[in-house]
Amino acid sequence: NRNSDGAIQSVAFPGTCVALGVVNQWLVTLVPCTGWISQHWNFLPNGQIVNAIGPCLSAGFGEPNPGTPVNRLNCAFDGPGQEWDVIP
Repeated sequence: NRNSDGAIQSVAFPGTCVALGVVNQWLVTLVPCTGWISQHWNFLPNGQIVNAIGPCLSAGFGEPNPGTPVNRLNCAFDGPGQEWDVIP
């Protein structure tokens, strides 16, 4: 679920939000929702979801398949792994 503050909260694990990894900045993880900048995301018209710090959510380093881990890449990559659909 997309929260009004820009956080993406897990439906499966309530109280946790999608955030840039703390130890490894390439990873995207679920952490307790705190409102930190690493948990703020902007949804762009081209389907990219960009973090307030700068990187975009990306599935499988650009090769999206079912079960592929989500990570972060430079937004200039702009490929199928960064094209997200927003479901109301």
